[in-house]
Amino acid sequence: MARVEWLPGRALVRDVTWGADDAMVLAEVAEADKVGIDCPLGCPDIFVVAHQVGPVTVPRRIEDRGWRRSLTCA
Repeated sequence: MARVEWLPGRALVRDVTWGADDAMVLAEVAEADKVGIDCPLGCPDIFVVAHQVGPVTVPRRIEDRGWRRSLTCA
């Protein structure tokens, strides 16, 4: 968890906490002006399968929008 001070043209990291538990996060959220969360809240099946059985097979044409859409959360 990081506390960031936003200034014109830059951001300053003011505090970093490793291993924050739910209570710590909720306390910070209650005090914050804005909150951003960088955390996977769910993974597309293709990633889950890859972690269980091996690498994801990339199609020959990676510009294929259908395949790329399968990598996003709906």
